[in-house]
Amino acid sequence: MRRKFVIWWDGYGIQAKQMGVLVVTTVVGSWAVQQESVDRYEFEIRILVWGRDEDVEQKTNPTFDIKRFIHKQFAPICTLCGKPTPFSSSRLPGRCESFPEETGFEGTKPAVPPGSLAYVVRAGDGAQRYGPPREVESSGPVEAGPGACTFDSRHLYTKKVCGEGSIRAVSYNILADTYAQTEFSRTVLYPYCAPYALELDYRQNLLKKELAGYSADLICLQEVDKSVFVDSLAPALDAFGLEGLFKIKEKQHEGLATFYRRDKFSLLSQHDIAFSEALLSDPLHKELCDKLAEYPLVQEKVLQRSSVLQVSVLQSTTDPSRKICVANTHLYWHPKGGNIRLIQIAVALSHIKHVACDLYPSIPIIFCGDFNSTPSSGTYSFINSGGIAEDHEDWVSNGEEERCNMPLSHSFKLLSACGEPAYTNYVGGFHGCLDYIFIDKNALEVEQVIPLPSHEEVTTHQALPSVSHPSDHIALICDLKWK
Repeated sequence: MRRKFVIWWDGYGIQAKQMGVLVVTTVVGSWAVQQESVDRYEFEIRILVWGRDEDVEQKTNPTFDIKRFIHKQFAPICTLCGKPTPFSSSRLPGRCESFPEETGFEGTKPAVPPGSLAYVVRAGDGAQRYGPPREVESSGPVEAGPGACTFDSRHLYTKKVCGEGSIRAVSYNILADTYAQTEFSRTVLYPYCAPYALELDYRQNLLKKELAGYSADLICLQEVDKSVFVDSLAPALDAFGLEGLFKIKEKQHEGLATFYRRDKFSLLSQHDIAFSEALLSDPLHKELCDKLAEYPLVQEKVLQRSSVLQVSVLQSTTDPSRKICVANTHLYWHPKGGNIRLIQIAVALSHIKHVACDLYPSIPIIFCGDFNSTPSSGTYSFINSGGIAEDHEDWVSNGEEERCNMPLSHSFKLLSACGEPAYTNYVGGFHGCLDYIFIDKNALEVEQVIPLPSHEEVTTHQALPSVSHPSDHIALICDLKWK
C-alpha cells in the first residue's frame, strides 16, 4: 500500500513499533512511502542531522549538494552553518550569510526539480539496524514544517510519564476535519489560517506530535473523525503505550475518543450513551423526560441533537482496589443553546452517578470535555455547585418561546482541575473558556496544571488554528493524585 506521512523540519520524530509504519526520528519533508508487507519492526530513519548526510545516498545526481537544497527549501535553520534563516509565514526561502544569492545555490542548478528527490533511507545505524533499507521518494514539493509550535514549551513540563499514584489527564477538542474542510470554515470561521494548515494531513501530524509529547495517562478527545481515530491516532498512540476507545455521534462522521495508558490501567467496562436515546429509553431519566415533555419545543431540539457521552471504568494495574470512572463529552455548540446544554449535562451526570455509585460504588470520577459553556453559564454553575434554580437565565437562553423552567441537582462534589482559564477556544470572532477537566474533589487532588500557551504564542498567527497549532481549541493538561 502507499501511505503518506509528514516529517517535520524541526527534528521531531516518533520512535515506536507499529505494523507496517516507518518510524521517523529525523526530519526532512513530506514523503510518500512504498511499504512492503513486513513483520512488526522498529525503524530509525536518519535522513539528515543538521550538517550530516552520511546516512543518505543521493540517487539522482552525485554532484548535487543536499545541504544547499535543504537550505533552499525554506529551512528555519541553515543546514550548512546552523544559523537561523528568515523563515516566515510567507514561506520565503531560508537564507543566511553563507548563501547571499536569491537561489541559495551559488549558480548551481539541481539536476532534478526541487521537491522531487529520491533517497535510499537506511534504518538505524550499523549493527543496531532493525530492518532493511527502504527507498523513499517525495511525491510532491518538500514543504517546511511549522517551526516553533504553541505546545513546545508545554512539553518541557511533560517529558516523563507521571509516577505511580499520579495521573496525567488531557482534554482536547481537536477540530474535526469534517468541520475544518468546508468553505464556511475557510472563508468565515478561519480566514486567517493558511489553507494548507487546515488540511488533514498537516493537522493530524502536528496533533500526533503534540499528544505524544504530553506523556499522558488519560487523553479525552472531542471532534475526532472516525478515519482519523482508526488510521492515525489509535496506531500512533498505541506505539506510546496508550489504548484507544471511540464513540461516534449519531448520524455524524466524528465523535469522542478516550485513551488510557496500558501499563497503568486496564479497562473494566464501557457505558457509552447518546443523550437523546438515553433520555427516551432509560428509566434512569424518566423524571427528567416527563418534565421535559411539558416543553415540546425544547424537547424536540434536545432529541434532535446527536451529542454523546463516553464513560469508561478503569482499574489500576498496580493497585486493583483503585478504580476510576472516566467520562468524556461534547455538549451542544449553539451560543443560545444554554437550556439544551443544561438538559444534556443533567442526563450525563445522572448516568455517571449510576456507573460510579451504583455499578461501582464510590469510585472517583474524572469528567472531561468541551462543554461549550463559559464559567458564567448555567451549565458550569450546575456542575460546580451541584444545583441550578428553575429561574436561572439559561432556561430562557433562546427566548421566551423556548423557556423551560425546572430545578436540577446532583450529588457529586466536582472541581475544575485547571481552574477557569481566560480561554480554551480562540478564533477570530470569539475567545473564551469552554473546556474543562472536572474531578471528584473528595478522592482526587491536583498536583500541577500544565501552563497554557502564552497569549503571544496563541496570537502569533492571529488566532487558532494556525500553522503552529492544529485546532481552534487548546488542550487542558493536569497531573492528579489520589488522596
